Amino acid sequence: MVIGSAVDIETSCYFIITATDISEIYAVKEQQADFVRKVSIGSSAVISLILLIMVIVLLRPLSRLNIYAKAIAEGKYNLRIRKKGSPEFKKLAENMNKMADSVQLNAMRLENIAEARQTFIANLAHEMKTPLTSILGFADLLRIKKNVSDSDRIEYAGVIVEETKRLRSLSGKLMELVALGGTEIEKTEVNLPKIIKETETALAPLLAKNSVELSCVSENIVISADEELFKSLLYNIIENAVKASPKGGQIKLYAAIDGENTVISITDDGIGMTDEQIKRVFEPFYMADKSRSRKAGGAGLGLSLCAEIAKLHGAFIDIKSEPNKGTSVLIIISAEAKK
Repeated sequence: MVIGSAVDIETSCYFIITATDISEIYAVKEQQADFVRKVSIGSSAVISLILLIMVIVLLRPLSRLNIYAKAIAEGKYNLRIRKKGSPEFKKLAENMNKMADSVQLNAMRLENIAEARQTFIANLAHEMKTPLTSILGFADLLRIKKNVSDSDRIEYAGVIVEETKRLRSLSGKLMELVALGGTEIEKTEVNLPKIIKETETALAPLLAKNSVELSCVSENIVISADEELFKSLLYNIIENAVKASPKGGQIKLYAAIDGENTVISITDDGIGMTDEQIKRVFEPFYMADKSRSRKAGGAGLGLSLCAEIAKLHGAFIDIKSEPNKGTSVLIIISAEAKK
């Protein structure tokens, strides 16, 4: 670096010129700049690493939630997420656990429905196979035999008619069961003694055929119900009582208000049931006495239908029974179903 300057001394002017080597200063400057660059790069790398670790740590709960969600989506509905991390992640884990509970509950319900339908179809196929086999067999006899006596013809035709009636009853009750599934019914205010009287009239031929007496006593009660469905409820329960009763047996129906509820009691003096049979009596196709029920044209669907109808009316059915001492069926209608 060269610096020149003019200086007046007395009457003369002098020029002073200095020259200095500053290369070393520039070298130091470059060294310092290089140091700053290296420090900056190192600091940036360290800060980036720290930020990366922080992001991984902060997002770890989310990754865990993602793993659990994927596992639940693959069908592992029994998994539950541990509540760890920040309050937000804890709340999210709680909500996801609730979702898993709901999914598991729905999955179990669908599995139960699928299993019940499979059992229902298998039982239906079995129940329909028996009368169809009888119809086919006796119809074949009438077709193949060249000479059929009047007594044989009447016997064969009688079997065909009875088995056909059984098929008709079976298909009708199945249609009612299907129609009732998951539907809402239209209720109106109906007089209970009127429904009981009409049901008694409809059952008169069956009662006469089996030599069974039915006595009905009812208080003047008005309930909110689907009239035809409620008749079907009473009809099926009394029909079962008739099938269980001996010749000359008695069935008593009594309807009264008990507190806030309406109670309809149907009692017979028939064969009765054990506790185990009572537990299963509402299962489709279950019959406590299969030989008696099939002989009477039953298919084990009556009480299943009754349970569905009672449920739709906000009522429930309670059964008390002892073997060889008879059965008492209580239809308890809640206060909401009354006027």
